[in-house]
Amino acid sequence: MQASDEFRWDAFICHASEDKESFVEPLVAELQKYGLSIWFDEFTLRVGSSLRESIDEGLARSRFGIVALSHAFFAKNWPQKELNALFSRQVNGRDVILPIWHELTKEDILRYSPLVSDMNATKSSDGLVVVARA
Repeated sequence: MQASDEFRWDAFICHASEDKESFVEPLVAELQKYGLSIWFDEFTLRVGSSLRESIDEGLARSRFGIVALSHAFFAKNWPQKELNALFSRQVNGRDVILPIWHELTKEDILRYSPLVSDMNATKSSDGLVVVARA
């Protein structure tokens, strides 16, 4: 694989389905305005395709993982598995994870994941344009 072939997408969107309509879909639309290629289940998953294989490819071939952290996110197993996969890529000082706190406080993040609480994050309460630019 050539270096130019390493990444197929600019970012993988990791989220809980409960946050999709209210936050994630509008965020993806805003990111696309900047010309970014986004792995998003709504666009990428096809009838009959392997869910796990498609997600694995998205996680492996996206330059960054945008993680919409919320109470729903931490209540579910699958989004946390995606976050674990992104952590495994975050080696040798290369930042991969771009966290967004969606309706969470610093105290919430500390309770859910002290490792994530140490990462510089943006907050959905700052608005879609601010989050997308960050």
